[in-house]
Amino acid sequence: MKILKTTKKNFVIEKSLIKEKIIRYFLLKKFWMICLTIGFILFFNNCKHSSTSWLSIYEFVYINQTDYTLEFVPASYSNNVVILPQSSRIVVVQRSCEETIDKKCAKSILCIFLTDDVNKGAIVFIDETLCVEFFESGFVEILNYQYKMLGKRHVRYTYTFTETDFEEPKPCNQIN
Repeated sequence: MKILKTTKKNFVIEKSLIKEKIIRYFLLKKFWMICLTIGFILFFNNCKHSSTSWLSIYEFVYINQTDYTLEFVPASYSNNVVILPQSSRIVVVQRSCEETIDKKCAKSILCIFLTDDVNKGAIVFIDETLCVEFFESGFVEILNYQYKMLGKRHVRYTYTFTETDFEEPKPCNQIN
């Protein structure tokens, strides 16, 4: 059996080695805690950005290929939209939407633009005497528009009015 001699010098060296190991352990632990904290911050920061709304620009181009003057009153637009025969009109709508424009967002913008909570359709006045009412067809349905992306949050929808849109006009006083 060997008996170890403990000297004061050996004890001090062992004590300093233990201190060094403890310090390394806590520094390493702190490092990982800092990394974990930064990871959580970045993760939750990205979640916050995914629900950010952006200003999107929608151009609605209406082309009138008829011999009539057409007029309609969008629910969320300050003026009537009047389109002279054989001409076109561009209406720009700016709304907030998710990061990029998609068909669902554009459809909801079109609904807000053309209709309101009371009227789910839109009326087009023909030469101020006849009217045609559109419900989920014609120019109130986004699928009937030609679609062109002009930028990440900028889109143009084009609808062409033709004679077939106005095959069954009624006197405006007969429309509810």
